Amino acid sequence: DLMDFVRHMEIQGVDPLQVTADHVKCYKRALLEAGLKSATVARRLSVLRGTYHQLAAKGLIAWETAQDIGVVKAPAVQKNSTPSLTERQAIALLEAIPTDTLQGIRDLALMNVFFITGCRVSAIVQACVGHLESDGVEHYLHVTEKRNKKRRKILLDAARPLRVYLERAGIGDDKEGPLFRPMKPDGTGLERRHLDRKTPWRLVKKYCRAAGIDPDRLGGRGIGVHSLRKTAINDAIRNGATLHEVREFAGHADIRTTEVYFVRKEEDAEVAARRIHIRVSGRTGK
Repeated sequence: DLMDFVRHMEIQGVDPLQVTADHVKCYKRALLEAGLKSATVARRLSVLRGTYHQLAAKGLIAWETAQDIGVVKAPAVQKNSTPSLTERQAIALLEAIPTDTLQGIRDLALMNVFFITGCRVSAIVQACVGHLESDGVEHYLHVTEKRNKKRRKILLDAARPLRVYLERAGIGDDKEGPLFRPMKPDGTGLERRHLDRKTPWRLVKKYCRAAGIDPDRLGGRGIGVHSLRKTAINDAIRNGATLHEVREFAGHADIRTTEVYFVRKEEDAEVAARRIHIRVSGRTGK
């Protein structure tokens, strides 16, 4: 980010130590006109603020200059702007995964686990075979979420494709080994290591295209690594999950994070009113 700014200033013939707030404003405008996302521009401006604050602390530029750069307003970043799939699109994605190869069987299990658990990518790719549990009725996956929080996630319909994957891969007894593993370069089997964080994202894009969905245009900004989690949360909400149920499902520490997913409508107030059962039948007053 910083080198991009330095190169931009060099093209303009401006020494980085002679930069003013006006130069930063022009840089911001150039980034937006080039089509960069607001979040990207905001991040780059944050880097510049920190850099010029450090330069001022070392006496290389005036504090007034650093302060002026620090108050250059970043573009608004829409909260919860990560695009998600609709229920129909998610089903189409699952149906587009071929199950006549080990990789396809693995991918179907992986996508089902994401859609059912709503876990972050890091939690799923770090899971081991031994983190699976069954009480004889339901199947669960123990994951380590954000801030090292341990959670037990019910697998429901994801349990069956996961069992098929374990049997086909022959890794069911390797309790200490990774649950989801990359294919060997020659395609003959799986390597005994965890998937990297980017693999699920690449797979979603791959199967979106196979299902006739353009992943680069989804939501106007393209699908991201957080899209699977958001898809699961949104589907739970669409099917009647309450705010507190969704908070527990998503593992949000702050309920305000969960509230972002809920779109408030006037009809919500009417529904709430109809849930009130304080009634005295037959008395209407005069």
